[in-house]
Amino acid sequence: MNPGGRGRVVLVAALVAALGVGIGLGLFLGRRAGPAGEAKKEGDRKVLFYRNPMDPSITSDKPMKDSMGMDYIPVYAGEEKDKGPAPPGFTIEPEKIQKLGVRVEEVKLRAISHTFRTVGKIEYDERKVASVQSKVAGWIEKLHVNTTGQAVRKGDPLLEIYSPELVSTQREYLLALENREKLSASPFPEVRAAGETTFDAARQRLRFWDISDEDIARIEKTGSPSRTMVLRSPVKGVIVEKPALQGMAVMPGQALFKAADTSTVWLHADVYEYEVPHVRAGQRAHMELAGFPGEKFWGTVVFVYPFLQAETRTTKVRIEFPNPTGRLKPEMYATVEIHVHEKERKTPAVPESAVLDSGKRQVVFVDHGEGRFEAREVTTGARGDGYVQVLKGVKEGEKVVTSANFLLDAESNVRSALSKFGEAASR
Repeated sequence: MNPGGRGRVVLVAALVAALGVGIGLGLFLGRRAGPAGEAKKEGDRKVLFYRNPMDPSITSDKPMKDSMGMDYIPVYAGEEKDKGPAPPGFTIEPEKIQKLGVRVEEVKLRAISHTFRTVGKIEYDERKVASVQSKVAGWIEKLHVNTTGQAVRKGDPLLEIYSPELVSTQREYLLALENREKLSASPFPEVRAAGETTFDAARQRLRFWDISDEDIARIEKTGSPSRTMVLRSPVKGVIVEKPALQGMAVMPGQALFKAADTSTVWLHADVYEYEVPHVRAGQRAHMELAGFPGEKFWGTVVFVYPFLQAETRTTKVRIEFPNPTGRLKPEMYATVEIHVHEKERKTPAVPESAVLDSGKRQVVFVDHGEGRFEAREVTTGARGDGYVQVLKGVKEGEKVVTSANFLLDAESNVRSALSKFGEAASR
């Protein structure tokens, strides 16, 4: 080839190379100018950074994808001030929320009503149990009540005691009565007063020995001492103990009868340690007995004992029941329900199904709206009526998830793990 031909070939090759370089440079500059062109279409806004779509706390200074292949969301200048910090938690698409069957309920102030179930035993009302004793030494001459369980009325005679000392005291009383009548005619006030004093002392001595005014009036009327002293029932009820026997010698202070008024009875129920703070006097309770199937007897809590039983770690609660017909018998066993309604204490409450209890902590899912949910730890209190008190963690007016929260918990754990993975990858 001649020198002129070779020169033309070299010239053509140089032109082709220059054209290729120009095309490549144009493509490169075009690619770089692309985002700028897009930015202009967005109104020439300046991108500050890019945010992870699943966890707003993870950011990047350049476009990237998260571990699930989703693009980071650009945050423009001014948006941070307008929107403020993103609420905590995670976001789920509306279609997925519907498929999961997520339901929410608003947190409201409620007075929790609940019931404690326990067992107990019927006993006598201690305030209506009386012991009949003699205050003088003597012998039982006659028994008017001779069987345990016999019904008596207040004032009914129980027994008669012969006591020489009592007979002597009655004679002294009759002498004092006669002496007072004689001295009452004296013109001297001191003499009349002495007669009255002696008479009053003798009468008071009979009263100290439980001689009734009716018996004293009978002694005055007959003018002769009574051979025996009658002991009467101090209450209306039944005889529950009868140590007294016909002809038995008795000493002062010796118990002869025990009578009990059964118009009301007590039931002592065992309440566990964690239930004690919620049980108070005045609360209503009902019991059921094997002897009266299907029947409920209503009573009132009257006392909570101030100590625990060391063996059972329970506290005794005294419940009072009316027993006008005597159907409730002491020593009967019963199942008891104590109804607690804390009217004076309203606290935020959520449905029991809203609380996930792992054993170490309790969690609810708070709905922030627009598909965003937050797992929040709470401190729970009393339970009842299908609700549980929340002492700490949520406020009145917030909305919590009541169904499908186990699925949300799984979703939250998965996304938390993926977000941490993506954060590590971005570094």
